[in-house]
Amino acid sequence: MNDWYGNKVSFGGNEENILEVLAFFKEIIYNHSDGLSGYGDFRNFGFLNDGRVVFESDGNSGINALKDVAEHFRVDFLLRFSNRYSYGEAVFTDGQLDVLVLDEAEMRLPAYNQELKAYTYGNLKFATHLQTLQYILDQKRLKLSEDRQINQPQRGFKR
Repeated sequence: MNDWYGNKVSFGGNEENILEVLAFFKEIIYNHSDGLSGYGDFRNFGFLNDGRVVFESDGNSGINALKDVAEHFRVDFLLRFSNRYSYGEAVFTDGQLDVLVLDEAEMRLPAYNQELKAYTYGNLKFATHLQTLQYILDQKRLKLSEDRQINQPQRGFKR
């Protein structure tokens, strides 16, 4: 049996297209249809007050299914996903998909400090384990972004 992923996705782009993709998910919820079949076992769709769609998936985080949906409705998305062994995010914008996942060692970095009654990472304190993981993921994204900028060829100006 595969681990279940918890998923939260928000959509961006043209407002009309966003409304259409949200209507698609509402139809899945209200009709209990298998609207994302072929991409794993999806269940427990819902909406958060901020417009994000939440769902569970078995065996994968649903990135490929969401990419297909986003391409169909011409929207972008930010997906945050997690299970016992992984935490990550997928960003789909302008037809480009970027996925960033914490590895097992990074998942073990947050520690709960009984004395502080908080999760810690280095000298930083966090209220929840999830906030700590998100901070570590954000730091990983910044490091990758810096590495990409350093490795890009520099163009000079002619005088």
